[in-house]
Amino acid sequence: MERPWLSTKISRLLWGGDTRPYYALMEAAREVPAGGTLVDCPCGAGPALRAVPPHARYIGVDLSPSMLRRARRRADARGLGRVKFLQAEAADTGLPDSVASLLFSFWGLHCFPDPAAALLEVARLLEPGGRLAGCCILRCGDTLASACSSGPMSATSVRWAPSPRPSPGSPGPASS
Repeated sequence: MERPWLSTKISRLLWGGDTRPYYALMEAAREVPAGGTLVDCPCGAGPALRAVPPHARYIGVDLSPSMLRRARRRADARGLGRVKFLQAEAADTGLPDSVASLLFSFWGLHCFPDPAAALLEVARLLEPGGRLAGCCILRCGDTLASACSSGPMSATSVRWAPSPRPSPGSPGPASS
């Protein structure tokens, strides 16, 4: 995942998959406003650090201390100064409400013990108008709703990428 050209080739060859959408989703980081915060959960070894704009604050959350160490080394190698790493569960990060302008969740939702609780945490962490950009692996026939059926969740609780940010004063997504 650290080398897009290589991961795209390997994914295509071994699984018939395409990782290009994963890397394209990282472009959402450009929309983080000056002084805004990007939360990355799970951050893994930090491949999304490549997308962090210099004006944004970055908080990487992961359960694995070894992944956090690798992400810290990557941030240091890139000279990123406004970064923080936190060892925590995706469903209970301990971060304050409405902290994130953007939340990345790449390749983690399918691994979380309680995906619905993790998405409720995402909704809590996002500021009004904030976005979630991410991807997960679902079995054939699964839907995100059935994968997260362990608790109540409204799809309108989270603004799903790649929908555009609303302009100031415009209404948010329609409720169902």
